[in-house]
Amino acid sequence: DESSLALLPYATGISERANISFLFIEQSDAVGVSSSYRAFIDGLLARRVVQHLELGPMSDASIRELVQAVLELEDPEGVPAEIIQRAEGNPWFAQELASAWQRGEDEIPVNVAAAATARLNVLDDTAQDIVNSIAICPDGAYIGWLERMADQKPRQFVRTMESIISTGLVVEDENFVAISHPIYR
Repeated sequence: DESSLALLPYATGISERANISFLFIEQSDAVGVSSSYRAFIDGLLARRVVQHLELGPMSDASIRELVQAVLELEDPEGVPAEIIQRAEGNPWFAQELASAWQRGEDEIPVNVAAAATARLNVLDDTAQDIVNSIAICPDGAYIGWLERMADQKPRQFVRTMESIISTGLVVEDENFVAISHPIYR
């Protein structure tokens, strides 16, 4: 947003004295990028104070290791070739494909967003509302707030939360619940 962008030049100016590091992640095909952000980044690049790392797809061997771990296979040769091929080097999608494969789902999701949406769609309306509410809380949502919002009896709310957590979309940390799935963060 524009107010955050206005703060960036100041924050980076003091970072040299305060030893602060910043990490910016850009999507190469992003649209609607603010011109003030672009000018700021171009200025940093011109000053040569930026380490620019371009991320690419993971190798097939790395994806195979990841899928092997998700499927808990002893032999990496047991990893289905379809998962390696369809993941196209994307580790999040490889995990989704492996999880779907492990659950024995007939329809393997076509991409990460479809996989996450499929996980969300198995939940009832109240649970979906809770997940969406958690997603708008960057630091996680207080469980008491979610319980009041759900307006369910305590046992029913516990079952609802168990069904949400079983999807892998969220994680629970004592009294807070946060989005764990990268597509919903």
